[in-house]
Amino acid sequence: QVEKYRPNLFCYFLFLRFSPLLPNWFVNIASPVFHIPFHIFWFGTFIGVSAQSFIAVKAGLTLHEINDPRDVLDIRAFATLFGLAFLCLLPTLKPVQDFMNKILLRTPNEKKQKKLE
Repeated sequence: QVEKYRPNLFCYFLFLRFSPLLPNWFVNIASPVFHIPFHIFWFGTFIGVSAQSFIAVKAGLTLHEINDPRDVLDIRAFATLFGLAFLCLLPTLKPVQDFMNKILLRTPNEKKQKKLE
């Protein structure tokens, strides 16, 4: 099943990293099970964990002002993480891929030829 989505694997992996719903330990354990290549895992982790780290740093900087945990994990922080996660999925949509292929002047036949080589 993963092979079917292999061309967009980096975008899907970034989605998993940005999404605040899945814990990072789960993604770390599941990656070798689903044969995620190391370079996708490394770059996806490097980029994807940065947003959550930003929220942790924000919490540290405002620690003296925090009276309630909801002050750190507010709806804006979750909305930002979800927004970044869904932006990562945009390149996987068929209309966006068609548009990018048109911009790059690629035809579907060229893509098939490259796969055969």
